[in-house]
Amino acid sequence: MRDPRLERRIEAALCPGEFISAQDSFDLVEALESVRNSIAALLPREAKRAAALCETFLAGCSAKADEVDDSHGNFGDFAQSLICDWVRARRADGRDAAQTVQTLLRWKAKDEHSFFCRIERQLAETFNRVERAAFIGAIRARFDEELKKAGGTGGPRPHYDAPYPLREATDMLKTIYEAAKDAAAYVDLCHVMGVSPKDCERIAKILQSRGKLGQALEWVEKGLHLESQQKWPNQDASGLGGVKRELLKGLGRHQEALQQTWEEFRSHPGEYSYVDLMGCVPAADRTTWHEKAMEAAETASLGSCVELYMKARELNRLAARVSRSKDEELRGIYYSRAIDAAKKLAKEHPAEAAALYRGQAIHILDSKKSELYRSAVKYFSEARRCYEAAGQGEKWRGLVKSVLQEHSRKQSFLAKFQPLASGEKPVREPSFLTRAKRRWNSGE
Repeated sequence: MRDPRLERRIEAALCPGEFISAQDSFDLVEALESVRNSIAALLPREAKRAAALCETFLAGCSAKADEVDDSHGNFGDFAQSLICDWVRARRADGRDAAQTVQTLLRWKAKDEHSFFCRIERQLAETFNRVERAAFIGAIRARFDEELKKAGGTGGPRPHYDAPYPLREATDMLKTIYEAAKDAAAYVDLCHVMGVSPKDCERIAKILQSRGKLGQALEWVEKGLHLESQQKWPNQDASGLGGVKRELLKGLGRHQEALQQTWEEFRSHPGEYSYVDLMGCVPAADRTTWHEKAMEAAETASLGSCVELYMKARELNRLAARVSRSKDEELRGIYYSRAIDAAKKLAKEHPAEAAALYRGQAIHILDSKKSELYRSAVKYFSEARRCYEAAGQGEKWRGLVKSVLQEHSRKQSFLAKFQPLASGEKPVREPSFLTRAKRRWNSGE
């Protein structure tokens, strides 16, 4: 069934023959979404027409894919949404669920552009009960076939050691079972393919959503035990601790939840672990626990605690840590954290703010990042301003002397730094648009 009017809109929106940069891909997808919405508006009365248009649209996206820099992934996300629209349209048209699933699997097998990569979760949310059962049946048949090729059951095996076709079928089944909140089916699969900490986390969340908190906690404990026994490739089960905390609170075991959160904070003091800790502390005890947390943070590196001190509004403690930190530690703080902290400290603790600005500027020079020399000069300028505010002009002069001696060969940097070093007042850098207009008007 052809639909010339909407097909022309699809073709125009896809801009055939034109390469789309990563930045322009957002505009491309916005135009595609407009056409997609027009197709969705055909449901449910013109479901057959909508399904045909979705399929045409997908064919167009596949042909366009090589002309799109999809670094941001939004073009692929759009294609996955379109696939789910196609499923809805076929359902509204009364099409056979098994046939829909077989078509999806055929498309997935010949997918050259990763449109179907990890689409099982979206499909699970799109499918109705009949479609989900058909999908599980098809994947389970494939799983059984691949398992037989791999030598049969033979007891639980590490998932990541299995041949790729078997791993792929296993992952698809786990995703669909998780979305369907079918803990029993997920556990049965783990009996065959082995269980990882991430599997334990997923099963625990399914059981938690069904109110089975005690069983969920058993799976969390199992996951934590497995995680402590060995390293798991390509596995991120970092959410186990958070799930355990919520389960303990749900079971009324608040003291245990608090103790666990405290141990996590002591192991990794930081902004987020501090928020988790305070969330477990009774309101009347927060001052006491806050002080305990600040004392524990003293043993961690400054770089890991900068955001914690700012979150906790402990600028005096932050300043104290900065003042007794060596230059190497100050240079090692991630730049955005260091600059944010320097801005916060500049008014009440200018000397410490100057040390942070100095550390970031020196880090740029030591790293020989010539493209950032402009930023280094800016940080030196801020350091000078803070030293002067703190009445420590001699430290600024000492810094200038050491920079000129140690980086005398960086001519492109020195050309920008010399005016500042000679005592001239900092010149405010023209804005990007001001520089652009000057260049435009000069005809360069």
